[in-house]
Amino acid sequence: MVAHPHAWMTKYLFLNWIYHFAASIPGGVSLENIHLLVLEGHGSHIVQTIEEDKSLGIDLLTLPTHTTHIVTP
Repeated sequence: MVAHPHAWMTKYLFLNWIYHFAASIPGGVSLENIHLLVLEGHGSHIVQTIEEDKSLGIDLLTLPTHTTHIVTP
């Protein structure tokens, strides 16, 4: 478990979470075993980590920021 003193999401925390997510998938994630991750479109999730996520085999689908309570699939 990792936390920011002000409870904010940062690039560092999100990348740590992505690595944890990838490691927890049975069979792993890779470019041959791609997984879709649906997220709220917060900047720390998306802008700074897209290339890292793609290299791990994770595709991101982002919902509009601050609307997840309305549009959650």
